[in-house]
Amino acid sequence: MSDIFEKNENDVETTFKEIKYKDDIDEIIKAVNYESYRISQKMEKRKRKRRKKIIIRLSILVLAFILCVTFLVFGISALIRGISNAINAPKREAAEALLNEAKVAASNYDYDKAIKIILSYGEDYEKNKDLKQAVISYSGLKSNMVKYADNSKVTHISFRTLIYDTKKAFDGDKNEPLYLKNMTTVSEFTNILTELYNQNYILISIKDIAKEKDGKFEYCDLYLPKDKKPIVISQEDISYSTDLSGDGFASKLIIDEKGNPKSEYVDENGKVTIGNYDLVPILEDFIKKHPDFSYKGARAILGVTGYDGVLGYRTNPESENFVESDIKKAKKVSKRLKELGYEFASNSYGYIDYKTSGISTMKKDADRWISEVGEIVGKTEILMYPNGNDIRDGAYIQYGEKYKYLKSLGLKYFLFGDTDKYSVFLGETYLKQGRRILSGYRLENEPDQLFDLFDIGRVIDITRPNLN
Repeated sequence: MSDIFEKNENDVETTFKEIKYKDDIDEIIKAVNYESYRISQKMEKRKRKRRKKIIIRLSILVLAFILCVTFLVFGISALIRGISNAINAPKREAAEALLNEAKVAASNYDYDKAIKIILSYGEDYEKNKDLKQAVISYSGLKSNMVKYADNSKVTHISFRTLIYDTKKAFDGDKNEPLYLKNMTTVSEFTNILTELYNQNYILISIKDIAKEKDGKFEYCDLYLPKDKKPIVISQEDISYSTDLSGDGFASKLIIDEKGNPKSEYVDENGKVTIGNYDLVPILEDFIKKHPDFSYKGARAILGVTGYDGVLGYRTNPESENFVESDIKKAKKVSKRLKELGYEFASNSYGYIDYKTSGISTMKKDADRWISEVGEIVGKTEILMYPNGNDIRDGAYIQYGEKYKYLKSLGLKYFLFGDTDKYSVFLGETYLKQGRRILSGYRLENEPDQLFDLFDIGRVIDITRPNLN
């Protein structure tokens, strides 16, 4: 029994030892496995870190490559654009200049000129969308113009030198009645322009009414915007005579540093100021503000004499006021005025009546105008009869001595007055038009003759003394 018990006890101990050894082995294996797992995890983590670093580095390299390529592409594109712009800049600038020039012409309804300006760009103007669109636009506007029904019904208004300072002109001296009767004021002329514009009048040249063709005069096709009414404006005897000195009138016309016509005014203390003191600078500023008031750049007709100089310059060599250097100055002013569209007319040299003068007196006066005044303002085809006195009422006798001589001087447009609403007569070799002289007397006493032009109440200068 004891042997058996002893044997069993040994077996148990052996079994226990085996179990314990096995448990130790398992623990060791577990420990080894855990350490192996931990080491593998560390290695995996390191691999992930390395992969991440590699990916980041590759990403940076790819991004850098993309950026380099992008900059290279944009750089090449910019270079190409720069080269293209440098090549095309002159064409682009030329196109912009033509568009601006055409816009000015179109603002005066001269759509033919505007289109011609655009087409001067060349045959490939259509490749420029702005040029192409401008031609389409101006062609459309031109097609909307309407032919004026009757060129014989074009009115013409005329002025003398304007009064700037009414206190000096209407001061009760011996000249006041003359100024009240014959002159309008700066304020009145300015108001008249505004009223004409509001009444849809548009300023045209007398040469828009009729022209000579193949030796004979014929009416022009006058196309205007719908509802517009043509009108001619003129001013006579622009000498700024010394007789007007000190009575509130401008003393001369000048051209300022910007090329604009202005008036010079000298006050009682001899102080000289420059401004809009007479018709030309007032009209010029009005057209700048309202270019659609001027048809194809039309301006006023300026009637000039020579007895006391031209445009305020003392150019009469026989006068005690003669200043030789004034001839050059007057030429400069007249040249600029013609560039702006003003037309000069002979108003006779001595402001004499060609109707009552003998033929020899008329010839002498007309010849002197050409030799002295014409030398300054250039040749003219327009004769503005002093005080409106025509050499003959109605049609000229083709070979009448006076008309024949005036025609030989190149005169083809004859302005008489004073007329009512309008008076246009087309001769075979000339055009006659009556002037409605807007004098102070007419403004005060004949408002019924002006109702088609303006409301007299909106025009009259409140500083004007009553004529009655």
